[in-house]
Amino acid sequence: MTKKTTVAAIDIGTNSIHMIIADFDEQKNIDLVHRKREVIRLGESTFGESGNLSANAMIRGLAVLRNFMAVAKNFNAIVIAGATSAVREAPNGQEFVDGVKEELGLDIEILSEEKEAQLIYLGISKALNIQNHLTLAFDIGGGSTEFILWDNTGIIFSKSIPIGAVRLTKMFFENGTLTDESIIKCRNHIKKLINEEIYKEISIYKLEKFAGTAGTIFSTYLILEKKDAGSYLESINGGLINAKHLFELQKKILSKFTKEERIGIKGLENKRADIYPAGIIILSEIFEIFNIKQMALSTYAMREGMIINYANNK
Repeated sequence: MTKKTTVAAIDIGTNSIHMIIADFDEQKNIDLVHRKREVIRLGESTFGESGNLSANAMIRGLAVLRNFMAVAKNFNAIVIAGATSAVREAPNGQEFVDGVKEELGLDIEILSEEKEAQLIYLGISKALNIQNHLTLAFDIGGGSTEFILWDNTGIIFSKSIPIGAVRLTKMFFENGTLTDESIIKCRNHIKKLINEEIYKEISIYKLEKFAGTAGTIFSTYLILEKKDAGSYLESINGGLINAKHLFELQKKILSKFTKEERIGIKGLENKRADIYPAGIIILSEIFEIFNIKQMALSTYAMREGMIINYANNK
């Protein structure tokens, strides 16, 4: 009988905390057995004046992690955890990590941008089987967007830039309320950062494939395909988003100036109604700048990469 190892990977992001539980065997075949996610806005105050995680956000984070640990225990899973931009940037991020360790005995790795990119690459390339093409992938998170360029030799370039759906909502669309002026300011901010930090570095390459992951992209696909927001994630892996439909949707979303107007859109979680405009502007600007006609969606990202990385090192 093949020996199986069960691992729970917890991804502590700016907007949500995710956990996946998977079995892997001696041949490193991975079988996903459980997914869990809670939107807690851990980084809601990270992009304000102090830059600190708020006391309330840390309490919410600890409560969710306690619950996730109990679920992982039911599966007899080894638990690994990584935190990204909100915890990485917050002056009191280490305090949160230390508090979780003290309360729950859980070790959280505050992931460097390079390590985060490597894990996202492992996840996306496995899900879409596009390791051998010159591929630009991006992961649009709550606090940052990671860009990873790879070919058959591995990662060529990776960089995280501080444009995320929660961060930009905080900067330009307080409470999820849009104005024509704030949309223009947000768009210009995104263009400037992508052009200066990403495009000038990789414009010399002739890109073959494009891939994207994370909540903004999942929501965009579900809205375009008129699927329910709670759709089984694995069923949409490999789905395609084309530029024409994306730009039409962006126009529709940005015509709804309040989050209340966006609540009830099929495919969009109510909890994402405030931050989705910032997310779709980021996605649309990436399409514009890199002249993307079509992008594949990967339901694997950093947390799946964490499990692949763990399996590879056993």
